[in-house]
Amino acid sequence: KIGATDRTSLIGFIYRSKKQEIASIAQELSMHSDSSYAKKILKNEAKVIANHILNAYKKSGIQIKFMLALRGGFLEKAFGVKEEVLKILKMKNLDFIVEGDVKEAVYGGYMMSLISDRKES
Repeated sequence: KIGATDRTSLIGFIYRSKKQEIASIAQELSMHSDSSYAKKILKNEAKVIANHILNAYKKSGIQIKFMLALRGGFLEKAFGVKEEVLKILKMKNLDFIVEGDVKEAVYGGYMMSLISDRKES
């Protein structure tokens, strides 16, 4: 589907592509999750996503349990990535509830703004 035959060509595809194109191959990559390299890629991406969440959490100054909405094509389609992200966040002792009903990624930002507004009041 992407024409990648080795690690170098896969990396080239990632740098040339938009996030929607990358997310579209998440399922395909997951089909090869028995491959140690595919597992490594998926695990590394979970770490990157978890680090973004941790940075946002630290900058927000939240001191209470919060709702976490994990959305996006890659998170939804790549086997085990969402679970790995949650595992990493739990190991960091974050106190959160996973919001499972909302389909829009912007919901997380909306919830953060509500919390921020409450802190400023």
